[in-house]
Amino acid sequence: VTMTESADSLGTSIGIWNGAARTLNTNGHTLSVAGPGASCGVGIYAALSGAGGFSSSLSSFVLFGSAATSFTGSISASAGDLLVSNSSAFGSTNGVTISGTGSLYLGQITTDKSYSFPITLGGTGTLGASQNTYNRCAGGDMDTANTKLTLTGTVTLNTDFKYYGNDVDIEVTGSFVNNGHSFSVTSGSRGKITTPEGTVTAPV
Repeated sequence: VTMTESADSLGTSIGIWNGAARTLNTNGHTLSVAGPGASCGVGIYAALSGAGGFSSSLSSFVLFGSAATSFTGSISASAGDLLVSNSSAFGSTNGVTISGTGSLYLGQITTDKSYSFPITLGGTGTLGASQNTYNRCAGGDMDTANTKLTLTGTVTLNTDFKYYGNDVDIEVTGSFVNNGHSFSVTSGSRGKITTPEGTVTAPV
């Protein structure tokens, strides 16, 4: 199933009915979100479940806001931003793949946390982590002591890739498959990234 959002819409929410969050069972199929997108993007407030998949080529952003403990499928973005405001939003996904102009932003890292799912990064986008909720229509920096996000799953780089931290440091403790590529940290980042190859910080 493909959902297309126009640029002049105010944004779309999936999974809210009379204020109650719902479950979206992929049932072995893939839900795709495409189109120019709106300034407030698409909010996935249904808890994903099943072994299907989710893919996005939306040029604005997709916000994941509910826990998805029973989701085991794949997640990918080839454009725009995947914004995560719930630490369990991806459930037990078998992998998150970012390519093209897509980016992955992991929010609500208010305490030290770890993610075990595999992450594959390529293209010209950014990997970000923040203590706050990533949302293009709300949110901001916290300006507090850094927390730590540990990635215990395999992290694969298909291109050189950027990291931007809002008061969050990332450490890759799982397998790191760099394919000859490396991370850099964006200027102004208040966070560093550490892999088995060493620690990278923002340029001074």
